[in-house]
Amino acid sequence: MRKGVKLAGLLAVGVAAFAVACSPVCNPVPVADPHGTPEQQWNWWRETYATADYGQADLAGYTSLSDIPQCGMEDGSMAGGYERICEWRADAVGNHAGESYVLVDGGKVLSWGGTREM
Repeated sequence: MRKGVKLAGLLAVGVAAFAVACSPVCNPVPVADPHGTPEQQWNWWRETYATADYGQADLAGYTSLSDIPQCGMEDGSMAGGYERICEWRADAVGNHAGESYVLVDGGKVLSWGGTREM
């Protein structure tokens, strides 16, 4: 009997830990699906996560990567924190090489190497 109660308790803790780890509340900036062009990846991320459920509704207006402003700094930082959304275009800034990406509140939501296919 004690063994069954202990096992049920451990199972309940495990399920709760899994639920918290997979919760959008604990992972607020999901990473885009790596398939397709950067524009397709952005559309997928925006359509999937730019909703009130994920607290990204203000990003729904960025319907194209070209709508997203260029990051002032490579990591999206500013004097008061991070830019809400910005794109680092490696082919246009810095040493004109490396990875390009979109940041949301300083977190990378999609990235690509080389030039962007449109």
